[in-house]
Amino acid sequence: MKLMLAATLLFALTACSHTQQIGIPATTTNTEYSSAYLLPNTTTFTLNSAEIDGTYLISVSFPDSYAHADSTRTYPVIYVLDGQWRFPLVYSIAGAIVEDGDIPEALVVSISWKETNGDLLALRGRDLTPTAAKEIPHSGEAIKFQNFLRNQLFPHIEKNYKGSTHRTLTGGSFSGLFAVYTLLTQPELFDGYIAATPSLWWDENSINDFFEKFPHKPLTKKTRFYLSWGELESAEFIRRFGENLKNKNIQNLEVIYTPVENSGHSAVYAESYTKGLQFIFQKSDLLLPQATLEALAGRYKSNRDLDELHVTVKDGRLHIIFSHGTAFTLKAENSNEFYIQGNAMTFMV
Repeated sequence: MKLMLAATLLFALTACSHTQQIGIPATTTNTEYSSAYLLPNTTTFTLNSAEIDGTYLISVSFPDSYAHADSTRTYPVIYVLDGQWRFPLVYSIAGAIVEDGDIPEALVVSISWKETNGDLLALRGRDLTPTAAKEIPHSGEAIKFQNFLRNQLFPHIEKNYKGSTHRTLTGGSFSGLFAVYTLLTQPELFDGYIAATPSLWWDENSINDFFEKFPHKPLTKKTRFYLSWGELESAEFIRRFGENLKNKNIQNLEVIYTPVENSGHSAVYAESYTKGLQFIFQKSDLLLPQATLEALAGRYKSNRDLDELHVTVKDGRLHIIFSHGTAFTLKAENSNEFYIQGNAMTFMV
């Protein structure tokens, strides 16, 4: 019997010829530090909104296989709100957990504003809040921003960059509020939502009005929602929102809500986005019949390096032992495909 083995590799460390590199502008004029830092395998462009008076700066990072992928291949897309801060973070996280096999290769798409005119808060308040409040003039236009995503950005990414319709949204604070609002009002826009320390207090907790009406209709596809907050924050209202949402027991909606230990409002993002992406792309873990497992036990050779592999059955699971003695438990994605959690290798029989 031959055991097929495949491995997913980390995002490329050098830029491919088909992409540009995006620079993160330096904040000092000192010549020793004035050069930009470049993120490999990325490109950037601007997109004017048909409905909002503004231009968005869009950056895209490409997985390692992108340059050689055939014309029919598509990649899931991770959309990053507040990209002016979070794009380098999610870019790094995605690369690391692709290497560990936790998520498939994906496009990472950053969304920010081309011009802020020195008032980023006003733009975030306009685009990311669902209701108008006197604290920020012209706030409450999140529905227009949703329209921009659905009608302009998604088609552009899916037409020009091999993006699939499997979409994940990441956001925090105001953009976390937008993620929650979108789940409650247009859940079909994304398959996965990550809301880190969302500003659910906005406009006297107006998000509760949308929560009470959710869902308007049955969710037709599996959707996952990851909610987090800093343990050191005063965020009982976020915890309670997560609890209430989970208790609704909505068909096709999986919910995790959890604090980030020893963290305040601004330190939650790395853990939230890492664990959130792992949750959204979590593979199946099937318990197969004993007879099926026993039929798969035996000795195999890898088709990659011809290493001899010994597969055994113990406690209702397959276990694989490499020739050098290292052993792992195999989890079943289906009856023919198995994986090691936290490892990019997959095994097909």
